[in-house]
Amino acid sequence: MPEIDPEVACHQLTIFPRASAVVQRRRKQSPEKAEAAEKTVKDLLKASFISEA
Repeated sequence: MPEIDPEVACHQLTIFPRASAVVQRRRKQSPEKAEAAEKTVKDLLKASFISEA
């Protein structure tokens, strides 16, 4: 997978320093979907298409 040039697409959030975090409830996922999502994330990390914050 080719990398996207940061000049073309760059995501940035404007966050207020005094804002409090909103915790959402966890949603259950079927084991098959969870496994597929984990594999996709590993592939994207390996390709350097995404990175951990």
